[in-house]
Amino acid sequence: MLDGSASPSAGYHSSHGPPRAKVEAIEVYQQGKKPARPYKEIALFTVDGEGREEADAVQGFIDLARKCGADAVLVDRAATFKKEGGGKIVDTETKEGIQGGGSETIFYPNARCVFRATAIVWTEH
Repeated sequence: MLDGSASPSAGYHSSHGPPRAKVEAIEVYQQGKKPARPYKEIALFTVDGEGREEADAVQGFIDLARKCGADAVLVDRAATFKKEGGGKIVDTETKEGIQGGGSETIFYPNARCVFRATAIVWTEH
């Protein structure tokens, strides 16, 4: 949690007003997209898994955001892990890769990744 005023059981409590009701619908902003309205970051989520597990990771972030009273989730681009002594890890979106010590090419959907997202609350109602 980035903000000590967020409460998993009672929703987000702002120091500038009454407690807010827990949010059921969470807005999701995918990689590189930011909301136009003002917001405050309240939690950072990370999980590692295979590239093909991204949808599960995002759903988990939405569930966690809901529990901490967030209004929305900003999903970051997944980062890939380089295998020790491995070959080249290639991102299927950019076609860029990281060269390792071996000859094997590992494409993003099969690579180990770190998925990240930030839970936010709107600062103006």
